[in-house]
Order: sequence, then C-alpha cells, then structure tokens
Amino acid sequence: MSSEKEILLVVLVAGGLAAILVYVVLRARYAQNKLKVLNKLLKDQGVEIRRKNRMLLEQNHKLKLLDEEKNNIISIVSHDLKSPLNKIFALVSLMSMAKENLDDDQKEYLGKINHVIKDGLELIRNLLDIRALESGGIELNLSEVKAKELTKSVVRSFQSPAAHKMILVHFKEEEEFRLITDRQYLTRIIENLMSNALKFSPKETIVSVSLKKADGHYLLEIKDQGPGLIEEELPLLFHKFQVLSARPTGGESSSGLGLSITKSLVEGLGGDISYAPANGNGAIFSVALPLNGPNHQNKNHHSPQ
Repeated sequence: MSSEKEILLVVLVAGGLAAILVYVVLRARYAQNKLKVLNKLLKDQGVEIRRKNRMLLEQNHKLKLLDEEKNNIISIVSHDLKSPLNKIFALVSLMSMAKENLDDDQKEYLGKINHVIKDGLELIRNLLDIRALESGGIELNLSEVKAKELTKSVVRSFQSPAAHKMILVHFKEEEEFRLITDRQYLTRIIENLMSNALKFSPKETIVSVSLKKADGHYLLEIKDQGPGLIEEELPLLFHKFQVLSARPTGGESSSGLGLSITKSLVEGLGGDISYAPANGNGAIFSVALPLNGPNHQNKNHHSPQ
C-alpha cells in the first residue's frame, strides 16, 4: 500500500515538474518573441534616426551654402552700391558749394538727393555691420579714450541734420574722464543713438544728451521728444529688421537694424543698453560701459598713447 502512495507521489511530483518546465519554456518563448519585437522596433527606430540625421546634415549644408551666398551677395551689392553713392555724394557736395548760382528749388532738390544718399550709405553700413556681427562677433581694439571729448565730438557732428529739422541738441557735460574701450565701436554706438533720436523727433524739439561717470561706468543718456514706444512693442525693440509703429518725422528711412547693431556693440564692450519712456512724449536710451574695459578673452588691448 505504501508503495502505491509512493508511486502516486512520484507521479504527482513529476507532473508538477513537467508543468513547471512547460511554463518556463512558454515564458522563455514569450520573452524571446517579445525581445525580437523590441529588437525590430529598435532597428526600425535606428534606421529612422539615421535617415533624419542625414536629412539634418543635408539641411545644415544647404543652410550653410545659403548663408555664404547671402554674405557674398551683401558684399557684392554693398561694394557695387557704395562706390557710386559716394561719387554722387561728392558731386552733390560740390554742387552745394555753389549755392549762390542755384535757385530755391534746385537747393531743395540737392538737399533731397543728399538725404537719400545718406540713407543708402547708412543702410549699406548697417548690412555690413550685421554680417560682421553674425560671422564672428566683434574684434576689439581697446585703448584709453577721453570720454567727454569723444562723445561731444560725435554729438556735434549731428548739428547739421538737427538744424535741418530745427531741433536743439543740448549736451550736458561734466568733468573729463577716461575709459578703456574700442574707440570705433563707441563712436558707432553714439552715432546710432543720435541718428535714431533725430530721426524720430518732430521739428522744433529738443534732444538732450548727458554723460557722466558713476559706479565705475561710462553712463550715456540720450533723450528725445518723439512718440516713444508702445508697451506691446518693447520685447521687439532690439531685434533685427523690426520696424515699429513710431515713424521717422522727416521722411527718413528706417531699416530696423540700428538698435540691434547698437545692442550688439554695447554688449561686445561689456556694457548694457536700456530704454525708458520719457515724461510725457519721448524716449530715453541709456548706455553703461565699464571704465576698465570689457572682460573678454579675445580682446586686443592697445596701450594708451
């Protein structure tokens, strides 16, 4: 009797082991099939990733070619336009020197021609500046600069266009001080802001320029009595090719590049530029530059003369 029980027990154990073995085999096959599916999915995804990578490489190559073509076009067009415009400008300047031989209409026409040429040359310079900034930033040529002397000289150069619109330019000056900066780029910054202020100022208004030294910085503020900016446009202020709602008051052109270039130059010199509305109508642009020069690794610092 005991032997029958033992046999039954053996049969039951063997059956259980067989069932377990069958279960393990089935689970292994299931896992194997699932692994095959996953491997196929990964393989398909790998093929798709490689395809998209190839597309990205092709698109990047096309973009690079387009960028090079754009730069070449800018160079060619700028060169081909700048030369004849300079010749026309020189010719108009010579004709203007003989004003006693011109009637009022002729003088007016010469003034308009001169104005158009200046706008064209400014646009060319802006395009060349944008190309240079996009290509490799700005290469600094640092030296010690007399802040008041340089700023006042640039501001004075705008007396003629200001007088044409009967705008009074008031320069508030303090004691002379020096800063380490790039003379050419600082000049360009002041020129852009002055040009902008006069461009958007109505006739018979005032443009106020103040300069001071404070907290180790060169602080420049240019205030006009133009329309200022609406709040919704403030995020677009320093973006490229942004022509905002404020329009030039004397028929001047606006490419939407000046403030973008100015911001890039100011930041390249380690400074900050900001905008604030003036009391009533008008805009205030403020520039702060460090007196000891920007903290750049690639700067080329020339010792003061």
